[in-house]
Amino acid sequence: MHGAQVNNSRAELTSGNMRSPVWKFFKVSDRDVKLAVCNVCHDEIPRGGSKQRHFNTTNMIRHLRTHHTTEYAEYEKLNQPKPTTSPSLNQPTVSDAFKRREPYSRDSTRWKDITFRIMDFICLDEQPLSVVEDKGFRRLLSCLDPRYDPPGRKYLTDVCFPRLYQTVNTNIDRLLKDSVYISFTSDIWSADACPMSLLSLTAHFIDSNFERHNIVLHCQDFTGSHSAEALVNAFSGMFQSRGIQREKIHAILRQRQKHAESNERRRFPWPAVCGTHSPACCA
Repeated sequence: MHGAQVNNSRAELTSGNMRSPVWKFFKVSDRDVKLAVCNVCHDEIPRGGSKQRHFNTTNMIRHLRTHHTTEYAEYEKLNQPKPTTSPSLNQPTVSDAFKRREPYSRDSTRWKDITFRIMDFICLDEQPLSVVEDKGFRRLLSCLDPRYDPPGRKYLTDVCFPRLYQTVNTNIDRLLKDSVYISFTSDIWSADACPMSLLSLTAHFIDSNFERHNIVLHCQDFTGSHSAEALVNAFSGMFQSRGIQREKIHAILRQRQKHAESNERRRFPWPAVCGTHSPACCA
């Protein structure tokens, strides 16, 4: 029991204030806790008192400064106060905080990017323009980015759609220009309830990277007789508007008409294949 008390007393005396960097060059003496042993010359230096609360590092620092200049210079570097970063440097100002909550300007890159993605969503998923004014859609956008204020359908119609059409149209012209041969499918839609018929023209080709493309080039009103002459005039106008030369036209697959097929073939200046309504749609 007495030995335990002695050990506890020694631990208390040994602990002292040993957080100073000077202790890198000293250790507590095994013989007497009131002494510190120099790691360089092994001299025993008094710690400044007989009780723990009186211990200090003054004598040890003086010993280094007097006898070990190299170690003392290292101690000086270790004892330099660490620079502290003022919290005010990282804390935003009131004006900055308000700016971060302001809606994006319509000229900002972020606003344009999100609006473009909304247009992409409407076109690819065949959504109505009114979706941008739906309450649920606006809540979703507000949750994803509160600073984004979506435009109304009029802005999409007057500004975004013409820009997107021009971009897509330019890309289609580039693909058609780079293609070697192009095949086409066409169909005529008509209904008893509507006096208007529609004529479509879809291009099918493979680009230089061997990727297949199917692009609807035209869909226009087709009134009057559905004769071979009328089809030739309509197709000629479509090809001319896209700058498609006759040499590039591989074949045209179209719906079989009621009148004589041989008469149509004589009038068609391009390779033409007639088929029933179903195969033409599938192609």
